[in-house]
Amino acid sequence: MSETKQTDKTIETIFLVLLVAVPLSWMIKLMDFNPVLLFITSAIATIPLTRLISETTAKIADNSSSAFGAFINAALGNITEVMIAIFAIAAGLIVIVKAAIIGSLLANLLFLLGASLFLGGLRYKEQRFNTETAGIASTMLIIAFAGFTIPSIFALGYDNAPVETISMLVSAVLIVVYILGVVFTFFTHKHLFQPIRSYSQRMLMENWGKGKTFSLLALGVSLLAIETNLLVSSLEPTIKTYGLPPIFMGVVVLGIIGNIGEMASAMSAAIKNNVNLSIGIAVGSSTQIAMFVVPVLVFVSMLMGNPLTLVFPLFHILAVLFAVMIVNYLSSDGRCNWLEGVQLLSVYFIIAVVFFFVK
Repeated sequence: MSETKQTDKTIETIFLVLLVAVPLSWMIKLMDFNPVLLFITSAIATIPLTRLISETTAKIADNSSSAFGAFINAALGNITEVMIAIFAIAAGLIVIVKAAIIGSLLANLLFLLGASLFLGGLRYKEQRFNTETAGIASTMLIIAFAGFTIPSIFALGYDNAPVETISMLVSAVLIVVYILGVVFTFFTHKHLFQPIRSYSQRMLMENWGKGKTFSLLALGVSLLAIETNLLVSSLEPTIKTYGLPPIFMGVVVLGIIGNIGEMASAMSAAIKNNVNLSIGIAVGSSTQIAMFVVPVLVFVSMLMGNPLTLVFPLFHILAVLFAVMIVNYLSSDGRCNWLEGVQLLSVYFIIAVVFFFVK
């Protein structure tokens, strides 16, 4: 137990130290010093802020009604990706937004889960998880994938396809199914998911009251909005400075940045033999992105005048297809080990290498 507490304390200390990047990014922006340094510091600053929002959100949800807990988890579960996407849409960077969406899915399903299984497997020869909950989550993931694939395939076959209308209608269906999935998780079948939802590491706010926690959440969201705005504003200069492919930046760099907080939680859980939570974070976050975040962004982008459709390049779709297939296969037997983690990581790195050469 003492070793576990020491690990948690070390993780929290690292995230607190990373908060230094917040004032550093402001100084660099005010001095108009270097856009690359601005990108790096603002990217680092999003990491502890995302973690802070995740921890406060979880604490509020655990101490509120199921309805409010479901709402706040849905609203703030992937807030970093949402903010980056909104600022990028406003800047007209639709291609990078789509790449970042794909990157978030791949980061969760392959990198996050792979690293968790690998680290947990180094400590435990074999870990077990609930196949029933994993199966439900995997099915939702397949439905979400269909929402991306069908409009994309339709657009390939028909030159004048009304992709914007199709995207809005499909997005509406995905949002409805996602909400029904939340009802299933938090209400009608909440007993299946209670072990996942009840897990937390909220050392920082252990004795904090509701008012202080809400204030901290508001502060975290405000600071994250500033940092993601700085991140997006320095994205194009950074790409031009180093000649990096924009698609690669979206898929790998932004995909990882938006999920580092969840990665830390998932890996920490796996090390403590709670791989059930690791799988829940990986698949649950991916499902929320595909079935809630992206559909909402479709409607928001229409209002902003820079339409984001559900039509993705074929290679993007195939990359996610492989990830979904592998995760569904691995989640079928209720057991995992470090080699399966290595296999997931290897697929992620293979895809990342190829995306580096996608123009």
